[in-house]
Amino acid sequence: MVINDLERNNLEIVIAKMNEASAIFSKLAANSVDDDFVAEMDAASGELTDFTDKLRSVTSQAHMIDYAEYHERYLRD
Repeated sequence: MVINDLERNNLEIVIAKMNEASAIFSKLAANSVDDDFVAEMDAASGELTDFTDKLRSVTSQAHMIDYAEYHERYLRD
């Protein structure tokens, strides 16, 4: 799995935007008195956090694979 630098930068932007959205969900839940709405916002925030973590994991794995391929190709004697 190869993620080029432009794609990696775009993924980082998406992750940052998802973190902002999660913070907004949390703020909305904190300012609401409707228990159902709070539960929905908490669930949405949790799902967004899970997806963000998965994206981070993919980015990290791609970075490790890139390094392993680079090492195999250029650094082995």
